[in-house]
Amino acid sequence: MQITSLDLDLNLLGVGNSNSVRAEGLHASTIYNDLYKHLEPKRFTGGTPAPLLLETGLILETALEEGLARRFEQAGGEDIKRPGEFTYEGEFDGHPLTIHYNPDLFIFNGVFRVGEIKATWLSSKIDHAWVDTPEHRVQHREDIQAAFLNPKFEKYYTQIKMYCRMLQTCYARLYVCFIAGDYSRPYKSQLVGVDLAFTQDELDQEWAMLMYHGIAKGLIV
Repeated sequence: MQITSLDLDLNLLGVGNSNSVRAEGLHASTIYNDLYKHLEPKRFTGGTPAPLLLETGLILETALEEGLARRFEQAGGEDIKRPGEFTYEGEFDGHPLTIHYNPDLFIFNGVFRVGEIKATWLSSKIDHAWVDTPEHRVQHREDIQAAFLNPKFEKYYTQIKMYCRMLQTCYARLYVCFIAGDYSRPYKSQLVGVDLAFTQDELDQEWAMLMYHGIAKGLIV
C-alpha cells in the first residue's frame, strides 16, 4: 500500500467557510460576533482558529441540518425546513436597518420555531449513563437543562433571540453536538436538543443591546 498526502488548497475547497452565498451588506453575525468580542475579549478575540478545526464544526452542522430534516420528514413528526438567507428591513432609534441573516432551520410543530445547530468542543457535563428507567430519564433531563444554563452558551442564545425578534416568534430550538462529550475518555460525542421559549421582553431587551452596540461601533449608521 502506498500513501501520499494531499496538499489541500483550503481557499479552493472553502474549508473553514460556509458554503452559502451571502448577500452584500450588514449581517446579523457581524453584530453579535462584535458584541461578544467586546463582552468577552479573552475568549473571542484570540487568533484565528485552525481552518480544519473550523471545518469540523461546519461539516457537522451541515450534516445535522440535512439529516434532521430528512429524518423528521420521514417520521412525520415535525415539519423541518432549511430556509436559506433572509433580510430584515426596519428602523431602530432613527437608524434604518437592513440586516441579512441565515437561520439553520424552521420548525413547525404547533408553533413556529427558529432552529439553530451548533458543534462545540466544550464539555457537555452530561453523564453518558444509559437512560433506561423513568428515574434515569428525569435525571437526564435535569442534567441537560443544567448544562444549557452554562454562561458559555450565552452567545448562542443572543444569536437565537436576535433571529426570533426579526422573525416575530418567541419559540426556538437549539441542537448542540458536543464533539468530545463530557470529556470522559475515550471521547464520546453527544447530540443534545432543547426547545426554548422567550418572553417578548427578553427578545426586545436583547435586540436593544445589539442595536445600541451596532450603532456605537459604526456597524449601523
